[in-house]
Order: sequence, then C-alpha cells, then structure tokens
Amino acid sequence: MDVTGFWSLLGIVAAIILGSVFYLARNDKDKKIIACILMFIAAAVIIYILANSLSCTLNTATAAEATEVVTDLGTPEPTPERGIIKETRPLQGVIAAGDNFTIALTDEGKVLRIGGDETINVENWGNIIQVTAHDQHALGLNQNGTVVFAGQNFAGEKNVTSWTSIVQVATCFEGSLGLTSKGRIRFAGYDLNETSLCETWTGIKKLFEGEKHIVVLGRKGGVVTSGDNGGGDGRRNTSNLAGVVEGCAANGTTFCVFSDGTVTALGTDYCGEDAVGGWTDIVAICGGEKHTVGLKADGTVVAVGDDQYGQCQVGDWTNIVAICAGQYHTVGLKSDGTLVAIGKNNHHQCDVDGIDLW
Repeated sequence: MDVTGFWSLLGIVAAIILGSVFYLARNDKDKKIIACILMFIAAAVIIYILANSLSCTLNTATAAEATEVVTDLGTPEPTPERGIIKETRPLQGVIAAGDNFTIALTDEGKVLRIGGDETINVENWGNIIQVTAHDQHALGLNQNGTVVFAGQNFAGEKNVTSWTSIVQVATCFEGSLGLTSKGRIRFAGYDLNETSLCETWTGIKKLFEGEKHIVVLGRKGGVVTSGDNGGGDGRRNTSNLAGVVEGCAANGTTFCVFSDGTVTALGTDYCGEDAVGGWTDIVAICGGEKHTVGLKADGTVVAVGDDQYGQCQVGDWTNIVAICAGQYHTVGLKSDGTLVAIGKNNHHQCDVDGIDLW
C-alpha cells in the first residue's frame, strides 16, 4: 500500500471510530450494538494496515538481502563469473602509500609512518588489522569494526569515526570507503559524479582501491563502479566482465585481475601505464599517478608506465607478498616482514631499510 492509500484508509477508520463514540454516547441499545460492530470493523482494518505495512517492510528487506549487486542506473546486471573466486591478497592491507608517505602495519596492531608529515598521525593507532591510503589521507580498520582517520580533510573524508561493523576499508580521491559485514558500503568525502551511489549497492564482497572513480567486486564476481567516467573513456565499462578477483581504480583507468591471473585495463592510458595485456599469474595490482604495479604468484613484481623517479624498477624484487603504490613511489612487503621501496623520495617515503613488521 502506498502512503496516500494508507492515510486515506486511516482517515476512514478514524471516521468510523468517531461515529462509534457518538453512537455509544446515546442511550439507544440498538445503536450501541451497531457502534460495537463498527468498532470491531475498525479494529480489524487497523490490524490489516499494520500487518500489511510489516509485510512490505519484511519483503523489502528480504529483497535487498537477496540482491547480489545493485548497479547504477543504466548498467546491466553482471554476467556470471568465469572462474572460481579465490582469496588473492591476505596481506595487501598491511602496507599502503599516499602522495609522499608510506604506512605499514606491525603484527602487534601498531602502524608505522615512513615519510610524510605530522598530519599523518598514525603512531597512536592500536588494534589495527588493515590500513589504506590515498594522496593526503589514511584509514585504519580496528579489530572491533570501527575506523580511524589521519591526514588532510578536504571534503569530509574524515567523517568515518561513527562507522561500525566494518570489515574492509579503502580510499579514493578525497574520499573514504568502508565495507560492512552485511555487504553494504559506507562513503565519506568528495561526491564526484555521484560516487556516493555506492551506498545503495548490496552483496559486495571486496573494495578495490579508488581514485576519482571507485570499483568494487560483488559476491558473484560482478564488478560495479561509480564516480568520474572520464568523459566516457571506458573506465566504468565493467558490466560485462566476469571472473574478476582483484583490481584497482587508478588515475584514469580501471584494472581488473581475472581468476586465471590475466589483467585488463579500461580507460585512458597517459604514458604506458595500461600496458598490462601480457601480464600473467597476477594476484594483486595497484596504480600510482601514472604507473602500474602487479604482484605475481611467485613473489616477483612487474611495473609499467611513468618511470621518472625509478618507481618501475622492481624487476629484481623477490619473495614479495604485498604491494602498494604512491603517486610516484612503489613499496613491497617481503615474506620475512621487511620492506622494499623505490621511486620519488622527497619526503623520505622510501626510507624503509631496517623496518621489520614481524
């Protein structure tokens, strides 16, 4: 029943009740009987309205829970996956990089800052189980499902402290994202081209790191996006992708890793950062301002794109279990808990020698 019908019916019921009271007030036995009958009918109608309203609420909730991915307007439902989704990055949330800083999570739940300045005040964080960063801000996921923030607040990206039941965090351009235990998304920050549309989606499995657009993975393998569409350059044309297990939204491009380890790039290629078509055995991917980094299953790393500061010189890295990319630097986590980093080092964001996370 819609709102208009509800109030109309309620008005009729109210009229019946008032009429009943009027009849009861008169000393007439027959009319009292009629009034009692009218009151009985009114009570039955009220019960019906309440039951119908409750049923609609329950049906709406059930439908929402059953929907795997609610896509944005004009986007068709995702096609079935082409492979079995596998967990590919159990350690990807241990390191993160912004414009001029790197952060790393220790096995005690503490967070270290390498480079940057005092605005990235992560040193007092505790009980953290995942970190993420973009440009000038960082997020930490507490083991109790709450979120902490550090850095610059340009557009409300710091408004995350009221979030609860969060199981993963991600960042984007002047924005913060949280995935709830029920597969919903919380968003705070710059609502570029309706980035916040993501809060209407359900059935979400994983957040990918974002840029001026965001990309997420549904529980059945569908990929959904919102935010900047680059003037129609294709970065948000993900509706026909299937079998995606990993990915990221980088500067102008959406990167998706398939269950067979291959990669596709959708969007604008500024200086070769989209040249990932020949990559194989990839288990994680990340993008900087104009360079792209991929982690292979054997622990080696590949990179393409802008190499002005040497940020793509990762060919000799081995035993890597996680990667992240700042705007102009690249960081790797080795299996022994130490870090490697290369690229722009104007704020000492690559000074990782001597750090041992476990």
